[in-house]
Amino acid sequence: MRRGRNPFADGPLPANALRDRDIAFFREGGVSVFALAGYCADPHEIQRPFSTPMQLGFRVRRERVCFSRRGRFAFEADLRGEPDEAVPAYVLPAIEAGTIVDEVAWHPRSGRIATHDGRTGLLGADLIESSMKDEPVRLLSDPRAWLAAWRQGVVVVDEALARPVLREARCPLQVDSVAQGEALEAMLSKVRMPRIVVPVEAVARAA
Repeated sequence: MRRGRNPFADGPLPANALRDRDIAFFREGGVSVFALAGYCADPHEIQRPFSTPMQLGFRVRRERVCFSRRGRFAFEADLRGEPDEAVPAYVLPAIEAGTIVDEVAWHPRSGRIATHDGRTGLLGADLIESSMKDEPVRLLSDPRAWLAAWRQGVVVVDEALARPVLREARCPLQVDSVAQGEALEAMLSKVRMPRIVVPVEAVARAA
């Protein structure tokens, strides 16, 4: 299998580096190779040399992972059994306040997306906190669209974790279609009610 070309480093690439076909997949969605390497803007459009914003530690890589029903994923290398359930996925770091708080795996073919540790429900969560009250934050459909927008927006990774953050947002949320808006409204309307129990004595008194 031919290794992909890395424009940012010399020498052999690590085993989890993106290959040519992976880079082509992202480029078909409008993603720059610079975005895959952590840049937050197109360096060709920045006027001042060496002033392009980027996040150290941000890199998209390819890993074999297993998705669980709990909305989490595990790396195949960390599992001892059921290796046949593993699929190749793209793994991205979830960064909040400049720190990697979790990792997110995305399998484009199935649309599955999950966190590794369940510590974040959104990619780009910092934008919700930093945006002004009248400045809308864009909700992107998947990580490829998010990277194509230079990470200027958010992607829902875990609905249960993302719901309270989005419901308490002080800024408007911008969607790209009516269907996406309706799906977002339905997600935010879900409320998990606690189980209500009544002591037997209270039931007897009421009767």
